[in-house]
Amino acid sequence: MPKNVPTSAVLRSKSLAPAMDRFVAGIHRRLKRYGYKLILRKAPYVFDCGMPCSGYTDDENKMIAVATGKPANAWVSVLAHEASHADQSVEQCASWRVLEAEPLSPHVLLDEWLMGNIQLKKKNAKDMIGMIQNNELDCEKRAVRKMMHAGLDVDFPYLIQQANSYIYFYTMCFRRRAWYPVGASPYSFKELYSAMPTKFLGLNDYWEIPRRYVKLYDRLVFN
Repeated sequence: MPKNVPTSAVLRSKSLAPAMDRFVAGIHRRLKRYGYKLILRKAPYVFDCGMPCSGYTDDENKMIAVATGKPANAWVSVLAHEASHADQSVEQCASWRVLEAEPLSPHVLLDEWLMGNIQLKKKNAKDMIGMIQNNELDCEKRAVRKMMHAGLDVDFPYLIQQANSYIYFYTMCFRRRAWYPVGASPYSFKELYSAMPTKFLGLNDYWEIPRRYVKLYDRLVFN
């Protein structure tokens, strides 16, 4: 299961300098202090465990990789998102610590459950996915704050809609016991993410998914 994130945050200005330069440089400095290596690869995708994705954080090897072979407005939110995961790790925030459980972390359990290698009681599966969902929600909020602080001229309501389509997806993942296919991420469907709220919700609210959202996910993502 690739660690994938929204890839098309809209910057209102085509020219990102100097704010964009400051943003990238600031993240680079912070990651360097953390002991992380930042890889900005000019390609459509980077590969996490052989799976194509827009970006990922490798906490074990202290590395962040982001695909930049596309316009800057298509990868700026990815960089902010992955850098926020590094912040979570260094800070050891509560939502990150629960993901480091040994010997089987929620991410490992989710992979095994999705592949059918293990069976979980409904409550245990919901709790497992909820832990990951909570961490991703915290990460999305951090990423938006980063871009606001950097003064990037971003369409933030649009960006939050895309993020919400990703957070709601975890509820659908629980319901359908399936991940989205490569190239069918929820935030790649305008019909889907444009129906989403323009503000972040409380974690429990994402589990009360409206019927119209369920129909959109089933038709566009799980079809």
